[in-house]
Amino acid sequence: TNNNSVSTISTRHDPPIGSKINRVNHENRHPIRLINQECKASDPLTLVSLNCRSVKNKAMSMCDFIISNGVDILAITETWLGTVIDDHVLSDLIPSGYDILHTARSGSRGGGTAVVCKQGLNIKKIVSTTVDVHAYTHLEHLDCYMSTGDKPSRLCAIYRPPPSKQNSFTNTVFFD
Repeated sequence: TNNNSVSTISTRHDPPIGSKINRVNHENRHPIRLINQECKASDPLTLVSLNCRSVKNKAMSMCDFIISNGVDILAITETWLGTVIDDHVLSDLIPSGYDILHTARSGSRGGGTAVVCKQGLNIKKIVSTTVDVHAYTHLEHLDCYMSTGDKPSRLCAIYRPPPSKQNSFTNTVFFD
C-alpha cells in the first residue's frame, strides 16, 4: 500500500419520505448588519494596484478581495474591458458603495486601466485639454484627481505593455 494515500469512506443516507430535510427553512433567516462604506478625510486610505489580465473572469473574486481587505482604492491594469462594458461584469466587480472610472485600450483588444473607489472619495477622471493623450504611444494610463477633505491628490494608473514583436517596443523607447 501507498503510505501517502488517504482512505475514504462513502455513505449514502436518504432522508425519510415526507421529512423537511432539503427544504427551505424561512425561520432561520437573520438580518445582516451592513458595515459603513464611507471614507472620512481623517482615515488612512488603503490603495492597491493590481494587474489582473482581464477582469471578466475574475470580477467576483476581485469584488470579494476589495470587501475582505477594506480596500478604498483599487487601481487595475489590463482590465481587457472594451468601450462598451458588460453590465454583468460591472455588477460583479463593483461592491455596493463603490464607483469605477475606466479607460479602454484604443485600437486593439486587451489592455485598459481602471480605478475602483469608495463613493465617499471624491475622485474624478482628468481629461487633459493641453496634453495629447494619444502622444503616449508606449503606455496606457488613467489620470485622476482626488480630494479628501482639504487634501487634493493625483492618482495615475499606468500600464506599459512589455516589448514584443507585435508592438516593436523597446526599453529605451519607454525611457526616452
